[in-house]
Amino acid sequence: MIEFTNVSKSYKDKLILRDINMTFSSGEFVAIIGSSGCGKTTLLNVLSTIDIPTSGHIVMGKTHIEKLGQGQAADFRKNNLGFIFQEYFLLDSLTVRENI
Repeated sequence: MIEFTNVSKSYKDKLILRDINMTFSSGEFVAIIGSSGCGKTTLLNVLSTIDIPTSGHIVMGKTHIEKLGQGQAADFRKNNLGFIFQEYFLLDSLTVRENI
């Protein structure tokens, strides 16, 4: 289960996410859609511990991910999350194995 409670995120003086409240059940498939600049990437970044919300709570399972330190967040990502990036950022000069 993933639960967002009053999650907000600001960059400098710009509010990107405001008081997001939602719950995703285990096994549920969710699509996040919206126009460019509406906060989709920011939402995914705070969910994935890449970024920290300005306020609010995000609970994944029993873990309050907004409270994780940098090292704990890295371990959490390694052990609990998978990423498929929109851009691959592969280097032509490297082999497949080296790019991995």
